[in-house]
Amino acid sequence: MKDKNRVASFGDEFRLTLITNDPVLAAKGDSSGVDRIGVDLEQLGKAERQAGQNSRLSGHRTEDLTVIAGSLRRAKLFARVNPINPDTSAEVEAVLSGGAKVLMLPYFRTAGEVETFVRLVDGRAYVIILVETASAVVRIREILAVPGVQEVMVGLNDLRLDLGVQNHFEVLVSP
Repeated sequence: MKDKNRVASFGDEFRLTLITNDPVLAAKGDSSGVDRIGVDLEQLGKAERQAGQNSRLSGHRTEDLTVIAGSLRRAKLFARVNPINPDTSAEVEAVLSGGAKVLMLPYFRTAGEVETFVRLVDGRAYVIILVETASAVVRIREILAVPGVQEVMVGLNDLRLDLGVQNHFEVLVSP
């Protein structure tokens, strides 16, 4: 019984996220227990940052949210938006209008960028930040102090490139 409780506790902290614009795959993920399902709209600067890395670049569009939403029964609708830019406000409004319940901010460098994002979301969705820059790592205490950040993930692809290390494992084992 003790092990079962430990697993349940771990499960409360562990979330599975499926990024797709395929409604059939989304429905299968939803029925399989995936917690969040949605689209990756991040495009600004991503191809340039990850050039030659054989990384996944999404062609998802905001309109894909409504298609995915129709496939979900229990999972929360998810959207990773672009880094902070002049169109962030409109993008946040668009994904919220599309039904997104979980929003992720990628590739930021400062607490100010995170504060801007949290302010734009304004409590209308669950906020995740994706730490992908060396600047964010060295400012992590300040960033984590921003009210409204509900979850933090580490983006190993961009972080590895920004740190200039050989592979993802160097990031994972670093202090």
